[in-house]
Amino acid sequence: MKRKIEKPFLLVLAENSMDEFSKDKAEAFKQLQTNLSVVPIPSGYHFLPITNPIQVANTLKKHILAN
Repeated sequence: MKRKIEKPFLLVLAENSMDEFSKDKAEAFKQLQTNLSVVPIPSGYHFLPITNPIQVANTLKKHILAN
């Protein structure tokens, strides 16, 4: 995505599946999207199926309730 998204959103990433290229792309995306929160989930390998459901749920609750 190269166009700025005006609405706030949350990007949840499986930390253990990210290589350096993915980390660089996420950082560039974060710089472009000022309404973005990027949250890496430790011990997560992929999200279909969710490999760390409790941590993902807690992260979502934290960010949803904060807004």
